[in-house]
Amino acid sequence: MQRLISMMTRVLEPEVMDTAEEADGYDAMDHSEANASFIARLLELGARGRMLDIGTGPGHLPLLICDRVPHANVIGCDLARSMLVHAERRLAQSAHAARVRYEIADAKRLPYAPGWFD
Repeated sequence: MQRLISMMTRVLEPEVMDTAEEADGYDAMDHSEANASFIARLLELGARGRMLDIGTGPGHLPLLICDRVPHANVIGCDLARSMLVHAERRLAQSAHAARVRYEIADAKRLPYAPGWFD
């Protein structure tokens, strides 16, 4: 088994999917099952308060969090402006505009102070 694993080639996703075509394609994918599992785990862990979604992409998770976590406030950050176009469009159509904010940020150099998020 170890020999088989060592022969496998790892294919990395692009670090930033920042073309309109990439963002459109990613946004069109069905992430509902993975997102539901992620949100369920957050609830199990007692997530609340101020949260950060690193690599928010088209912004699904911050809105789902606000649907399920009363009084949560979420910043969704992504390095891809094209992804945030989708996130902002989705936010404008939601009831959570006062509780969610999307920002351009590099996950390797986050601009947030330590301890800012719960």
